[in-house]
Amino acid sequence: MEESWILTANQLLSFHFVVLLVMGMTEVVKRILSKRVQAFNDYAPLVSVFWGVLLAFWVYFYGYIENPLLAVASGVFVGLYTSGLWDLGKRSFYKGVLGRIKG
Repeated sequence: MEESWILTANQLLSFHFVVLLVMGMTEVVKRILSKRVQAFNDYAPLVSVFWGVLLAFWVYFYGYIENPLLAVASGVFVGLYTSGLWDLGKRSFYKGVLGRIKG
């Protein structure tokens, strides 16, 4: 039987569930740490990528994904999808890291 790249309804729902889970966990961390750490919101996209990779490893260890590289790539994709690739570049690196080095 040929492998199909068409996503089933369960796969789509699972993906969106993971995205919502990463979004919620990132928001919890943001609310806890934004009052304690100055300019923490600049690094929130990195937290989102962290949660995505962590959940992807969890999925890998439970056997739903067989390739660890695919698990890491999926986790990074979910994290970037959640936070927005633009926010990662604009807020974390340009304003966050490079802004502190320049200033």
